[in-house]
Amino acid sequence: VLSDISRKDIQSWFNHLRETYDNRTLKHLKGLLSSMLDMAVDDEYISRNPCRSVKLPKDTIKKKLPATHEDFQRLLEVSRWDNNWILIPLLFHTGCRIGEILALTWDDIDYDNMTINISKQYTRNNMTHQNEFKEHTKTPAGKRKVPMTQFLFECLKRYEAEEGNSSCFIVHQVRYNRRLNYTGAYQLFKRWRERANCMDITLHSARHYYTCLLMKVGVPLNEVSRVLGHSNISTTADIYAYKELSISDLKGLANNINRQKT
Repeated sequence: VLSDISRKDIQSWFNHLRETYDNRTLKHLKGLLSSMLDMAVDDEYISRNPCRSVKLPKDTIKKKLPATHEDFQRLLEVSRWDNNWILIPLLFHTGCRIGEILALTWDDIDYDNMTINISKQYTRNNMTHQNEFKEHTKTPAGKRKVPMTQFLFECLKRYEAEEGNSSCFIVHQVRYNRRLNYTGAYQLFKRWRERANCMDITLHSARHYYTCLLMKVGVPLNEVSRVLGHSNISTTADIYAYKELSISDLKGLANNINRQKT
């Protein structure tokens, strides 16, 4: 019965869940459970909510290592004959989240100014296990423009010529003429990863690769944060977070990256 549930029981349950789920999911679960127990208190089934004093265990998930340039080259090679080969250049040369890339349409590409507009996302709900399209980014800071490297510019032009704008979505399911969902992208990347013998690489590893590339060419930390769409990185970075990067700033970032080995 409800009255038998103790704070210790709930704490043990969350400690067990930590082995499988990240902190964001645990916070969501705790919120749902606490809301239900609050209702039980209001209806006088229990005298207090034992979930309120539960502390979520610290996130112990190991940080993912960035992909290497060799990983990038191998993935380019094994994916070159796939209809969605453009996914690899987009991942490694924008640093965007996979959900942001899956939501990209051709009108987000600005060839003249060498930028890509990020304003929406296509993700997988960890609770319902359903793919969801959202007309907004993960955070308000996620709505941004990212610089386009010369390498990515050439890849997009070639891909557009091959596909002939057969779909408004850049990464798409050819057979059904609709965007590729998160599950499909994950399975596709998994297949490429196995062929390239890059088993330690994840979709998010490309984001770390791009971050390292920006840091390597000397991009200030606060600008790296804005290009990646992070809400904040530190108090110092947040001082200038209100200022949008101009087109000339974005072109400068892309030019710096172009001078590196790509």
